[in-house]
Amino acid sequence: MRSELADVRPRHALVRLLAAPLPVNVAIRLRANILKLDGHHIGRGVGFADLPRVLGQGGIAGHLTIGDHCYFNVGSTFELGEAVTIGRWVTFGPEVMVLTSSHEIGDHGHRCAEHDRAPIVIGDGVWVGARATILPGVTVGAGAVVGASSLVVADVEPDTLVAGVPARVIRHLGPAGAESGPLKGRQAPGSGPTTRSVPTTRSVPATPSVPPRDHGAGGRTAAR
Repeated sequence: MRSELADVRPRHALVRLLAAPLPVNVAIRLRANILKLDGHHIGRGVGFADLPRVLGQGGIAGHLTIGDHCYFNVGSTFELGEAVTIGRWVTFGPEVMVLTSSHEIGDHGHRCAEHDRAPIVIGDGVWVGARATILPGVTVGAGAVVGASSLVVADVEPDTLVAGVPARVIRHLGPAGAESGPLKGRQAPGSGPTTRSVPTTRSVPATPSVPPRDHGAGGRTAAR
């Protein structure tokens, strides 16, 4: 019983209690300030549409760092077995999952073997579409766009649009949002009616609802 209660975090319970009365997409910056009470490093002007799920074992309080002026839509999940570092002006669509823990593939009798953990870095200005999943050890370069429902298992170069399972490069993006590359004119995967979480190829990513502007191996499985 003692081992099962070892990961109970009173401050986290207090955070959830304080944030519970807030309706979705109301007091988004207040919600970010409440989350700071759990020991996370969160910059200025950050907004959360609802309280994210923060998972992990042991002392995870310092494992989440978020830069200024980021926006996170509903249902974000951060699994903090290792550090997650997010830059400035990052936007998440609904139900994005950031997972720093996975498992090695074991033998026939037990395929889900030992834990495999690695930190995740998401650069400045990144846009992550709805229900995308980022796996351990990945670095998403500054200015990249991750398409909706993508599974990111390897590093993403700066200023690229990636999509798919596993995610692959769809095109390169210009400094002002203009597209380049052989696939110009084709539409990237959309995110549905809830939010414009992935742009079409003829648009610049929509401005987040915050004030104006601051590797894993392919054989790994997602964390349980």
